[in-house]
Amino acid sequence: REDEDKLDEAIQHYQAALSLMPDYPEALNNLGSACLAKDRYDLTIQYCGQALALKPDYPEAHSNIASAYYHQEQIDKALEHAQRAIELKPDHALAHHTLGQIKLSQGEVDEAVAIFEKAAELGHGDQEGFVMAYCSLASTRRFASRDDPLVQKIQELLESPKLTEKQKANLHFALGKVLDDVGAYEEAFKHYAEGNRLSPHAFDPKAHREHVDRIIRVFDRGFFEARRGWGVEDELPVFIVGMPRSGTTLTEQILSSHPQVHGAGELEDLVKMALGLEGQTGEAFPEGVARLEAEQVQALALGHLQRLRAKGGEALRVTDKMPSNFMRLGLIALLFPKAKIIHCMRHPLDTCLSCYFQNFKEGAQPFAYDLEHLGSVYKDYQRLMAHWKEVLPLPIFEVAYERLVEDTEGVSRAMVEFVGLPWDEACLAYRKNKRPVRTASIWQVRQPIYKRSLARWQRYEPFIAPLKK
Repeated sequence: REDEDKLDEAIQHYQAALSLMPDYPEALNNLGSACLAKDRYDLTIQYCGQALALKPDYPEAHSNIASAYYHQEQIDKALEHAQRAIELKPDHALAHHTLGQIKLSQGEVDEAVAIFEKAAELGHGDQEGFVMAYCSLASTRRFASRDDPLVQKIQELLESPKLTEKQKANLHFALGKVLDDVGAYEEAFKHYAEGNRLSPHAFDPKAHREHVDRIIRVFDRGFFEARRGWGVEDELPVFIVGMPRSGTTLTEQILSSHPQVHGAGELEDLVKMALGLEGQTGEAFPEGVARLEAEQVQALALGHLQRLRAKGGEALRVTDKMPSNFMRLGLIALLFPKAKIIHCMRHPLDTCLSCYFQNFKEGAQPFAYDLEHLGSVYKDYQRLMAHWKEVLPLPIFEVAYERLVEDTEGVSRAMVEFVGLPWDEACLAYRKNKRPVRTASIWQVRQPIYKRSLARWQRYEPFIAPLKK
């Protein structure tokens, strides 16, 4: 919260400076940088773009825009600006780090690692670039020994009094990952716990439980019977849902390797649609869905299909793997009576522990920083999915992560058949799929399927009592 307050204060100062001197490129860039830290990528592109209009050879502005475009999944534009920043300032650590992220998202793992190493070498005068480079190096390979020089370097960095709380958290997550690799599970858990403690978050499990209760009340059998024939009957959309870290990225990677499938990643369209219901109907989600008229549902569905076709081109199926769409399956069924739903599942303790060990983007999964909160959310998720299986007028294809690992071809064939397409051997060559991947599984999805992550919770059983309540 302290770091957040400082950001808000900085934004106010930059805006005040610009009110006095509108053509001040440094203030525009700094304002864009602060917006980037708050995930306001559109504003980063706007302000840093204005800075470049005044000062075209401004490497910091190019670097900020590159990062914003990367987070918006506009990879070509991100690449252009990252490369330009490095041309203008070859020792720009953050620009190198962003370039490494871009290469990693495209499956160029070896090249990404080399770029991260370069960023680490350059980062001594750039604390943020330095920390991010070492964290990325920790996440992009498997470690065999705790004597690896990277371990010592991260430990040294953690001693620095200049680190922000978030930078300390990032380094603790990185060290936890390395120690997990080498089998030092007790030490690894301590670092993961400290990383979670230091990460800013706010979550109310009671409010979440009540929200799930409201969804269950609104979307009963009668809701769907009264609206039969609404929406648009189109088989284009495929929704891959489940808890985070349950195998959704791997599932989409396999399906999107099919030549007739486009993997769109984690789309926020339905999240925004649900949030916009209050303005449209006078009531928020989920009650607002019940206030929609047939014509409104038709318009929402057609608009969403238009956006999917813009992304997918000639593809017969477009996947949306926003895991939390399991909360919105009632809305999905109303909009798209012929949509395909794939539900990814994994052992409850493995799912929750993997969430706890994942350094999510700030605000993305606010329940993931506390073991009791994770357990509470998982129970609500199970309760809601059981409800959907009873009332949803759509078939749900369930993919158990453990079975996918044990029988990749068998499960993949069944998935392809479920979405109504002929089998294609390209689905088994998913690691060669060059589509950009930006989720938490960005590195794992480029690796061969391995069994090391199965029953992982057993290695940490002495430390997870709050989760098992």
